[in-house]
Amino acid sequence: MPISNRQRNALCLSALILVSATLTGCGSAEPAPPLNILFLSKSAGFEHGVVKRTDGNPSFLDGVITELAANTGANVVAVN
Repeated sequence: MPISNRQRNALCLSALILVSATLTGCGSAEPAPPLNILFLSKSAGFEHGVVKRTDGNPSFLDGVITELAANTGANVVAVN
């Protein structure tokens, strides 16, 4: 039995509310622990400039991900 657009929209809205409540902690009294992120980049053959590390320095993308994480209180480990 196919679902109508109205039912599909209601399901999507319910899922969005559930995800939003989960991410915000539903007003819990304790702060959530920081999110730990493992960022893995891998190149085979050609290595694009945004993921290429030079002279042991992080790549451009590593820097962007790390900066975004720092702004949200997350921890990032970038591995190439």
